[in-house]
Amino acid sequence: MVAKMNYDKGISVLNASQFNYDGNAVNVITDEMAREVMDFSIEKKPCMTEDGIVIPRMNYLRRSDGGIIDALCSVGDEFEVTCQPLETLEFASSIVHAFDGLRFETVATMYNGGTSFIVLSFGDGYSIRGDESKHYQNIVMVNPCTRGRLHFVTSCVRVICQNTLAMSMKQGEGYRICHTKNGRIMVENALEKIRGHIEAGNLLRQKCDFLASKQIGSVAIGNILDKVYPLPVVKEGDSSRSLTYATNRREEIVKQFETDASFTDKTYWSFLSAMTYLQEHPISKQERVDNVQVAFENIVGSRANRKAEFLDAVYTEAMAA
Repeated sequence: MVAKMNYDKGISVLNASQFNYDGNAVNVITDEMAREVMDFSIEKKPCMTEDGIVIPRMNYLRRSDGGIIDALCSVGDEFEVTCQPLETLEFASSIVHAFDGLRFETVATMYNGGTSFIVLSFGDGYSIRGDESKHYQNIVMVNPCTRGRLHFVTSCVRVICQNTLAMSMKQGEGYRICHTKNGRIMVENALEKIRGHIEAGNLLRQKCDFLASKQIGSVAIGNILDKVYPLPVVKEGDSSRSLTYATNRREEIVKQFETDASFTDKTYWSFLSAMTYLQEHPISKQERVDNVQVAFENIVGSRANRKAEFLDAVYTEAMAA
């Protein structure tokens, strides 16, 4: 958790967020409310000795409304603030107004304004038919003036603290832009590409709704399992470990699908959910030794990749049915 610095501000629609510095969450974050958080600029000033002598090639950063940015070190003469906090907000506002249903979820600063970030979300999330869980599509914009590059990432992680902020930065498609003089052009190009990711997210939602609208049969289940866990041919005298592994996985999925009471009907979507559930909640005790690793891999690692393979296999079969 990041301790509140003297000049930091934050506001969020999430009750659990550490970035609600001034109290409880709000229902809606308006452009005016977001501007109050980001209404300052960052200026580069030369470092001096106690005698007032300028130190060559050493500068510090300060806020226009007072206070020194919490920098880990000084910056050189070539350092440029690629994007001021208010400029980041203006980019975010343009995206909010360009897409129906998109809203500000969190606007906050850390390290006395050294890092500012904005989370945009499509409402309160969406549910696939028959699924009680929520699915989120977010855009996370992080402007770490003293701690790295500008980050623009599309993510399903809901940011409520510094840890989830860091996790969202590691997930999915993203853009990292250095603080250089041509950084502004790179920012504009990245935001145009992010629009494409938003449209891809909407397409994914449509694809999932399609899966939830079609009943699945035993033949389709077998075809899908043959794609994701094919049964290898074991020659006489060879080890049967791979066959045992694939057989066990197939049986676990079918059992989870048949006994899952969270769905009122058995569709391609509910079968996909049974498959992904076992990725997130492994049965094997050995796989559950490190729960943190399992959780992380489900978002950005091998398990996340495996779930993407499941989606492709199920959707292909549903389209062919």
